[in-house]
Amino acid sequence: MRTISAAIIGIITCFVLIYIIEMIGMNLFPVKIKINPKNYNELKALIDSIPLPALITLIVGHGISLFAGIFVAKKIQNKSAIPFLLVFLVMLMATISNLAMIPHPLWFKIADISSVCLAGLISWRVFNWKF
Repeated sequence: MRTISAAIIGIITCFVLIYIIEMIGMNLFPVKIKINPKNYNELKALIDSIPLPALITLIVGHGISLFAGIFVAKKIQNKSAIPFLLVFLVMLMATISNLAMIPHPLWFKIADISSVCLAGLISWRVFNWKF
């Protein structure tokens, strides 16, 4: 039970931090374009208008939020690698599905997935997870 709780709380931590980072980014880099989010072309135009620092903030934020979520999971359950795997896989799947649904530039897709994978690898090494 503790293993599943650790994973769930770690996942929640990831998503809450991503939300906070995205809200900070929206306040630092406000978007002046009003769009219909169901219109693909308008959504693409919106993404293209986002400044580079805002996109980099998102990439770094995804990595930091995963690291924090794994940290929380490790604090709750440190005897099993299952919480690590669940938090990492849910975050990776969420990242990939987000990138598939919203038209991002190719460089952003590569960097975002790399950020999540790198954060997972660093977390694995720093927190010394064992199977």
